[in-house]
Amino acid sequence: MAMATPVEESLTRSAPRAEEDRPDRGRRAAIAVLVVLTIQFVSVSAWQAWRDSPTVDEPVHIATGLAALREREVRLNIEAPVFPKAVNALPLLVARIPLPLDGMWTEVTELEPDELTGFEWAAFTNEFESLHLGRGDYQRVVFLGRIMPIVQGALIGLVLFALGSALFGRSAGLLTAALWLTTPLAVGFSHLNSLDLAFTLAVLAACLALERHVRRPTTITLAWLAVACGLVMLVRHTGVLIVGAVAAGLLLAPRPGRSRWAAVADIAVIVVAAWALVWIGTLAVAPGSGSIPYPTGTVGSGPLTRTASRVIDVIPWPKSYELGFQFQIAASPLESPAYLMGQAWRGVRWWFWPVTLAIKLPLAALAVAVLGPIAWCRLDRATIRRAATVLLPSLVVLVVFLLPFPKQVGIRYALPVIALLLVVGSPVARWLVASRPRWVLVALLMVVQLASFWEAVPHSLAWTAPPFRPGYAVAAESSLDWGQDNRALIEWMDGRTVFVAPFGGSLEAVHKTPGYRELLGTAPGDMRGLAAASLTELTTYHREQLSWLRAYCHVGTIGGSILLYRFEQPPTPEPGPSRPAGRCSGDVSVRTE
Repeated sequence: MAMATPVEESLTRSAPRAEEDRPDRGRRAAIAVLVVLTIQFVSVSAWQAWRDSPTVDEPVHIATGLAALREREVRLNIEAPVFPKAVNALPLLVARIPLPLDGMWTEVTELEPDELTGFEWAAFTNEFESLHLGRGDYQRVVFLGRIMPIVQGALIGLVLFALGSALFGRSAGLLTAALWLTTPLAVGFSHLNSLDLAFTLAVLAACLALERHVRRPTTITLAWLAVACGLVMLVRHTGVLIVGAVAAGLLLAPRPGRSRWAAVADIAVIVVAAWALVWIGTLAVAPGSGSIPYPTGTVGSGPLTRTASRVIDVIPWPKSYELGFQFQIAASPLESPAYLMGQAWRGVRWWFWPVTLAIKLPLAALAVAVLGPIAWCRLDRATIRRAATVLLPSLVVLVVFLLPFPKQVGIRYALPVIALLLVVGSPVARWLVASRPRWVLVALLMVVQLASFWEAVPHSLAWTAPPFRPGYAVAAESSLDWGQDNRALIEWMDGRTVFVAPFGGSLEAVHKTPGYRELLGTAPGDMRGLAAASLTELTTYHREQLSWLRAYCHVGTIGGSILLYRFEQPPTPEPGPSRPAGRCSGDVSVRTE
């Protein structure tokens, strides 16, 4: 028998070691990619957080969230749960941002319950804005209010990596996280102070906790699942749907060696714990919010809203949380305005959300979300069942809730659906990395995704995928124009007299700009010169009043969300089409039909 040479012995000894090192190298490479993409995501989000104007709900969330956190007062805004607004206000508290503790604040704290109208938040928010506009630090205040959403957007990427890896492997997790961190709409909403990012993060955390408990149930995993369910309810009232989905997942989960009664017991623990955490989280922010005196107002006149209201009343919630429930039930009419693909209407159309996703998702993300589930055919039954248990109940309830929802809210309400669809489609990563020739396709998808990401900067919120361009012809509201370009509008108005129809969350600065004229209050025949119209005002909220303007070509845009016009002669008042006319061939707006 031939003796092995020292070189051969060295190679023999090193081969197993190399095989052992390969998973570690793959893990380190995945983490490195994730870190780079996260830094890119946070940097671009922070830049846009500094430059963009406050959008629709931001001034209210910033002002009332800080009031709840510092003064323990929640009566100014009970529409949404106080907990996420208070969390987003933490940087404002640390920076010692002042509040206007006179005016409306004094009235709210001194009036009797039957003297409150429920709209005191508007006056208080205006006073908050006026205070900081006068101090000259409002841009800094808004930026501080956007720090926590940026953190939440980055954490969504990390949770997607963990969830995808746990269900389908590291390559799937990396694909899911990479797509989220390089999708323009993710940046578009991650630098804005809203509940949408927090709710998306809470939904994904609940799914991840459910996966851990389904895979290896212990008392600790059950406790984490209960905490996740409590957090998802603390962030948004619709979190109750996710708790129901988690309960359904526990009933459907494979239970080797465990009876169905064990799942029922787990559900009981989760429901009770989530309800208790709603109390704990709400009272931790504002101790008096458990029984605040406040008028309940209307809960809607339809049988569905009345039934839902009665169900809510059966359960003892913190008073501010219950009033928020009632507000949401009453404020969800099905006959809401919508605009998409040049069409305007009121009510429900089943194709609104699928088409909106096609408009707002880059090709790579859309392909994974739509075609990726085909890869489930190559998965083993155990993986399919576990993944279906963890993902599908939450995805189904969110889609069912979303389809008839008022359409003027735009794409932001679909963020958790998009995140879950990316996880559902992530098993395609196994097929993509299975052979070397397919890496060409991987590289192509990466190039397309990154190109979309950087093409959108610094107007990530207004970005639309080709061929759905120009954006103003196909989308509105938070899908394109949420008032984010009003600061740029003010800069453009400098030294000009302009008829303006603005949209957004902080319009005082626009109204006080020298040369501002009210477009909605001016008859077309009395106009001459420059005009600027927010796309959302033009196509959705005041589309009837501004119908005549849509018949005229525009001479330019600001950020793709505000259309600019120049009239040498007074325009005519005849109604125009649903879709705004295109760009003028010259520098004067003329009627196109």
